[in-house]
Amino acid sequence: DNAWSRQHGLDRTANILYSGTLGLKHDLEMFYALAEALRGRPDTRVVIVSSGQAADRIALEAKVRGLTNMVLLPFQASGDVPAVLGSAAVLIASHAKSEGTFCVPSKTLSYLCAGRATVLSIDRENPAAKMVERAGAGIVVEAGERAAFVGAVTALLDDDGLRLAMGRAARVYAEQTFSMERVVPRFLEIVEKSFSRQARQGFAKDAKSTIPYGS
Repeated sequence: DNAWSRQHGLDRTANILYSGTLGLKHDLEMFYALAEALRGRPDTRVVIVSSGQAADRIALEAKVRGLTNMVLLPFQASGDVPAVLGSAAVLIASHAKSEGTFCVPSKTLSYLCAGRATVLSIDRENPAAKMVERAGAGIVVEAGERAAFVGAVTALLDDDGLRLAMGRAARVYAEQTFSMERVVPRFLEIVEKSFSRQARQGFAKDAKSTIPYGS
């Protein structure tokens, strides 16, 4: 319950929320399967916050299928993002099987910061999947496993204790892992090592070019 959720009529519902870009790498059918499965829960909404062709396609498909429990909203102002994510009971993301381990959904970092349980449908070897599992911040199911995805979401909806515990674990992990005090020194260390390596390589190259021919 916050100003943003009240503005959009989402303050009295359990919101399963996706926020971010959408494209070919995402399994859009997963959203429809979830909304279909949750039809019998009048107090639950599947909320998609995105813009573009894929988002337009979801809106059209939801209308065709009569999925009145789906709420489609365009990208929101950056200042509203904490309230957007904070309005969720469960945060979700779904990648197609073809994406494997190489496409890492950066939204997972924001999800962890929001302190909400997350359900990911993604390759288990993906760094985002490992991060969520390591943090104890949600449930990961294999990409394309729609029944398992729906089951994970409903399990969290039905277990307040587990859902809230995972949300707390997400926030603790974010605070410990993403804090400026921890990240900045590591970032500077990487930059300094990179510049030092480049400087050594450049010196060696310059020195070699000055050796007289035949020496």
